[in-house]
Amino acid sequence: MRIFKQENKELKDFEEIILDIEKERDTLDECHASIQSCLWNLEDSKIEQFDKEWFVKDLRENLNKKEKTQTKLEYLKHSKLRSEMFRLNIIGSPDSFLKTA
Repeated sequence: MRIFKQENKELKDFEEIILDIEKERDTLDECHASIQSCLWNLEDSKIEQFDKEWFVKDLRENLNKKEKTQTKLEYLKHSKLRSEMFRLNIIGSPDSFLKTA
């Protein structure tokens, strides 16, 4: 997928960073949905022990995945994107840029 209509090598890294950020945001959304699903299932008082153990394992995995994804997302936004914005003379913060993009 191309964000910018023209082939511009100067914007290639910038575009890749933005796409990576969107990918990480999608991963966070996926983790959040899975965590909520596990919690709803665990609230069921008639759940079997085997199922409970499976949901707890899945919950732990998704919480760990969410933490790693949030760390990567912060790095992409506040290190890589910020330096690319500086290089391209784009004014503003990464968060404000992403809100308007």
